[in-house]
Amino acid sequence: MPRFLNSRHKYILNIVRAAFFIFFLADDFLFSAGLLVWFGIKDFFYLTPTAGSVVFVFIVILSFFFYRPFCRLVCQYKFWLALAAVKCRCKFERTDACIECKKYETICPTNESKRDDTKAECYLCGRCIEVCPKDALVYRKITSQEKEPGL
Repeated sequence: MPRFLNSRHKYILNIVRAAFFIFFLADDFLFSAGLLVWFGIKDFFYLTPTAGSVVFVFIVILSFFFYRPFCRLVCQYKFWLALAAVKCRCKFERTDACIECKKYETICPTNESKRDDTKAECYLCGRCIEVCPKDALVYRKITSQEKEPGL
């Protein structure tokens, strides 16, 4: 993740993702062009120089500096998955065995493994579980009693 998108600035990803969602929703209703036309994937592989193929090359170059730029910013399926993940009842959770080594925070490709992260970007790659020295991360269902303290 680029340095300018640290934990405090993750809302920028949500704003960009929502803007693309609105753009493609409007595009589907007004023009019915579709996602592949705007991003020139077909034009690029047919070696047709169009504005779309330039956009595709830009996304490929961006992927060297930013993890999965198309999936994280543009993909509408990911937009819906991120919305669902915030309210999901199954999540990775730290147990009492956690020694705060922060190994899983550095290995996470989406930078979603900190305590206060919403885990909206997490796609369950399992890298955090592999590097945890104390097996302090578990994937489990959170019950309604745990969500509401005091019950």
